[in-house]
Amino acid sequence: MRVTYAVVVLTTILVCGCVSKPARVDESSTTTTLRVLNEDYVWRIKVQNSTNNQGKISHGEVSHGVDGSVDGLNMNFGSEGASQTPATSAPTSTTLDSRIKTFEDRGGSVCRVDGKPIIRMYSKNSCHNCEWSAPIFDRVASEYMEKGLIKAHHWVFDVEDDTLTERMERSMPDGEYEVFYEGNEIRTVPYFSFGCRFTRVGNGYQVRDDKEKEEEEYRALIEQMISG
Repeated sequence: MRVTYAVVVLTTILVCGCVSKPARVDESSTTTTLRVLNEDYVWRIKVQNSTNNQGKISHGEVSHGVDGSVDGLNMNFGSEGASQTPATSAPTSTTLDSRIKTFEDRGGSVCRVDGKPIIRMYSKNSCHNCEWSAPIFDRVASEYMEKGLIKAHHWVFDVEDDTLTERMERSMPDGEYEVFYEGNEIRTVPYFSFGCRFTRVGNGYQVRDDKEKEEEEYRALIEQMISG
């Protein structure tokens, strides 16, 4: 049995929890560095990637500092797991909105369902950091869905429910797990995927409790995909 080691030492934690649904995992053992920018704060997360067949993370090591030269989120993870191939996809414009600062642009096409960009949030009820961003995401996602401009899901792993629907799903489709696994190698929440192209692990502005900035970036991403 292989065990994942990831030591986390952070006064302000941006991510929490891990997901234990069985998944295809890399059998090799590698060390990966994740740099997460929260305005002028950069967190460097070193993950010893030796996973068991449950894809869990036991403990890891994180250092943080200030890096004014970094101008966005930069995650240098290799891809893992199956990739989602949407029914339709279209390229977005190459010039990004200047308000998009904490999401990684993975390049390629934006995932669309019925011609509309699809955005996702993944969380857990037991995740304190998810509680901070979930109401913002749900409000913005619901607004754009009601206008018929996007598709959206907010999956809560504890209960396998999509909070953006009226019914209780009680089961999360395999395709939704694949989106989570492909862009989130360290298996942490909250995790965001906007159109499969723009992704982020953790919250962008929680350390300063700037919910306006968090919402502003969600809207900028959605408008970017709609106009692309």
